[in-house]
Amino acid sequence: MQNLKDFTLSEPVLNLQEKFREQGYLFLRSFFPLSLIQQVRDRIISVLHLEGWGKLEKERFIAVEPVRRINSPPFHQCISRLMKEELLHDLSEHPPLRWFLSALLGEPVFSHPRKMVRITYPYHLNPKDRVPPHQDLFYVKGECDTFTAWIPLGDYPPEQGGLLVAPGTHKCGLFPTQANDEGRFGCNAIEQHLTEFEWCKAHYRPGDLLVMHSLTLHQSGMNETDQFRLSLDCRFSSALRSINEDQLLPPYHPHVSDWEILSEGWNKRDRFAAAPPTMHVHKKEKELSEVLMTSTRFAE
Repeated sequence: MQNLKDFTLSEPVLNLQEKFREQGYLFLRSFFPLSLIQQVRDRIISVLHLEGWGKLEKERFIAVEPVRRINSPPFHQCISRLMKEELLHDLSEHPPLRWFLSALLGEPVFSHPRKMVRITYPYHLNPKDRVPPHQDLFYVKGECDTFTAWIPLGDYPPEQGGLLVAPGTHKCGLFPTQANDEGRFGCNAIEQHLTEFEWCKAHYRPGDLLVMHSLTLHQSGMNETDQFRLSLDCRFSSALRSINEDQLLPPYHPHVSDWEILSEGWNKRDRFAAAPPTMHVHKKEKELSEVLMTSTRFAE
């Protein structure tokens, strides 16, 4: 397995656009200030600790049983508490991030309100919730040229389950999918379509940024440690185009409360009131075939 290629902001934007068009991702080291990432990490660990997910041992946060599986009531309760943390949402509005993604897309970007905190258990505790190979467009819909900013919130060598990426797969269209044997992860790309691709890994460090196209295949690595792997997914698309209304809701809604409740006490309570007037909002049921017919700068 090869390593992800590193890029830097010192390269001309046109070069970065070409690399993104070729590979479907950009991996930038030390993009965020360490202090900002540490604040977000500390807040998440504080919530997880209060909810009984793990125990603190110096700098390590060790996962403990019982396991809170994805989409279980204890999981939804924890996500609700995390979504109340305004600092998590501030991270997606970090000015250099918005500037960089706007330059990459060539249009002003809108940060989708739906942020996803990824709390990846050690594999031996929760093997069935390891996220399989998938494309984000399956869930995001709206615009084909939607970007995912994947932000690691710790120092994660490959053995701690960092993201694996298949470069160039954004040019292959939408892969056939199927749910797993529990009827979950409907985004799961069918196995026989994956064998021809090279998967790339990285040793992720605090401050790093991985940007992927919505059609780029990726998956969780195998977390072989006793600690959680914590990360944040933030999604962006052009503020001049479309968004699916589902992306305006909190994650796991309605099991997680509305923004009106989650945002109590925030400094910017109106940040998620609506999409900007320059965007067209699609209904949740919009077909992916319609999305794939929209123009794209990077997936052809």
